[in-house]
Amino acid sequence: MSNSQLRTLPTIRVLQVEDSELDAELVLAELDSDGITYEVCLVDDEARFVAALDGFKPHIVLSDLSMPGFSGQHALDLLRKRDEDLPFIFVSATLGEDAAIEALRNGATDYILKQNPARLASAVRRALSEADSRRASRRAEVELVRAQRFESLAMLAGGLSHDLRNLLQ
Repeated sequence: MSNSQLRTLPTIRVLQVEDSELDAELVLAELDSDGITYEVCLVDDEARFVAALDGFKPHIVLSDLSMPGFSGQHALDLLRKRDEDLPFIFVSATLGEDAAIEALRNGATDYILKQNPARLASAVRRALSEADSRRASRRAEVELVRAQRFESLAMLAGGLSHDLRNLLQ
């Protein structure tokens, strides 16, 4: 999906895991400045995060790494138990290189430093595009398997028809 195609998509739903409203606004300002339209659900604890996954049905999760009482890593773990494909991007001031590598190994899609958020909009676009590609690939796989089953059934039916005709003759 190209950037121009993403610009014409309907509003994306962003689940933002952040305990600072100011930081949340700064992160969203990056999306605004790049013309990405979105609805946002801001949460800062596990119960609201899980409720938002079920009720808000986000297209992407943007999460701080460390917050009092709830961590971005725990949010990522909860998400991956439910959905392997939903993009999850850490947007954190405390993410060191080792932590960033570990986050990617644990299933994060990307990481952005709050001090340098210029890459956020392109990371969001890329993550959504990749997730769409994975879903399309899975749908194509399912359709291929379904077509192969129908082909096998048709061959079986043809063979049975042939055997019945021989028996009747």
